[in-house]
Amino acid sequence: MNVEFPRGVRERVGFGRLTPRVAAGALAATQAADLLVTLVALRFVPGVREANVVAAAAIASFGPAVGLTAVAAVAVGGLILVTERAASFVGSHPDGSPEAVTAVRLVGYGPMTALNVVVVVHNALLIASVHRPG
Repeated sequence: MNVEFPRGVRERVGFGRLTPRVAAGALAATQAADLLVTLVALRFVPGVREANVVAAAAIASFGPAVGLTAVAAVAVGGLILVTERAASFVGSHPDGSPEAVTAVRLVGYGPMTALNVVVVVHNALLIASVHRPG
């Protein structure tokens, strides 16, 4: 079923738009949660280690807090740069619609944001599984 909106309503309501602030904000929030939960897991869960080889190397070189923060900042910054550049390119094309720009942002931000959520849940379950005598 195709629904037609009066001229201007579609833009005011925001259908088909995913703003950079929302998309990058979701990515940054999930990355921050990943960072915090990973730091807690590394500190309090016996035998746990970082699975990401790049992050593990950064931890070995700079320590957990600085190493993980640096890797997270580079990952988020790089992804924002590439995704917004692609969204700008698609949006400036004569056939570039708001829906196409939204699709670029979903493809750009979606997988890493979803992966961060999975990692946060996984690490939170690891932390919750630690037996505390008492």
